[in-house]
Amino acid sequence: MVAPSGPRFLEAFNAESYDKDAKFLAERLKVHIDMYGAENVVCCITDSATANEAAARELQKTFPGVFWVRCSTHGVNLMLKDVGKLGWAAKWLKKARQCVKFLRNHHKPQALVRMFSSRMSNEHKDKELLSPGNTRFGTSVLMLGRLLELKPAILAMLKDAEWFAWARKPSVKKRAAWVQKVLLNKEFWDWATRLVDLLTPIMSLLRQTDTAKPSMGHVLQWILRTRRHIEEFDFGPILDAASLKEQILKIFNG
Repeated sequence: MVAPSGPRFLEAFNAESYDKDAKFLAERLKVHIDMYGAENVVCCITDSATANEAAARELQKTFPGVFWVRCSTHGVNLMLKDVGKLGWAAKWLKKARQCVKFLRNHHKPQALVRMFSSRMSNEHKDKELLSPGNTRFGTSVLMLGRLLELKPAILAMLKDAEWFAWARKPSVKKRAAWVQKVLLNKEFWDWATRLVDLLTPIMSLLRQTDTAKPSMGHVLQWILRTRRHIEEFDFGPILDAASLKEQILKIFNG
């Protein structure tokens, strides 16, 4: 519950033996609305799952003065996820995930990246590669951003004799060659840069909404600013840039 005094935890309910349908969800929400009085409840916030929407319609029959609002943070995360599913984005994100997974799962390349990272003289010094999470797509954007930050260290590693010696080992030779080919491909880095530049303002929108502080009064302004960024974004020398922009705006306007 969010009140003027701040967020407050009310209850954890073990629902593993129940069907999470609209009737069940509406009943659970009704318990807490009755507890505090409908006159003291402004709205219920959930994600946009079908069962939640149906539960909201049921609740409004009993409590017409209580509104239902989709969680803006959940919506922005889905927006990021949908952009990441577009063919051109999914292709390069998949390659980036595979490269990061390979480098992080083997001690030698991980040590080499750390060694060359420690020699960087800017704010990226001593930073680590990041693994993306399984549920929050925003972590894939963070992973890609960190990969770009460590690009000088990674490219230095790929030219180092220790990398060449390790990458010739039969157990990793084939995969190491593939990772090296991807990471030495200028097109990969160009697309990674475009994706991060495109998605960073949406990530900023996600951070701004993912807070316990009241933010609804600012959401429209943030959304309009992010939409303007997408409309004005320069994809560079890409033949179907107009089509790419149209696809993203379609998701954003969803």
